[in-house]
Amino acid sequence: MLTAAENIFAGRADTARVRWIQLERRGYGEATATADLHALFGESPPVLAAVRRSRVRSGRVMIGGVVRHWPHFFCESVAELRLWARKLEGGESEEITLQLAGTPNTPNLAFDRDVFADVLTCIAIEIADAIRLVAA
Repeated sequence: MLTAAENIFAGRADTARVRWIQLERRGYGEATATADLHALFGESPPVLAAVRRSRVRSGRVMIGGVVRHWPHFFCESVAELRLWARKLEGGESEEITLQLAGTPNTPNLAFDRDVFADVLTCIAIEIADAIRLVAA
């Protein structure tokens, strides 16, 4: 699907969407925060919104004995997300904990076990919708 999408967007000289597909294929890099997306895509609100909808999930973190929700941008490539989704299929635990990069005091975030599958599904939906929009 990624190759077909990239070809469609390239055929329409849609550089922001071509860049989007390339990043989905290779990953966004560990240091990517949602604020960095403007630098990656320029002024392309539809692409920015699609990437945010598909890759930002709210993780649970314990702060001062209270569960809080913290947004997390999943920066892995589609191939890496698939590997994680397969590893976690049918697992015994209902949630997973991710150790985030950063300072030694960076908290762990907990997500439902199917978070990687959910992100992949949303990426596919957003790409299919973008293809539909540019093909209209």
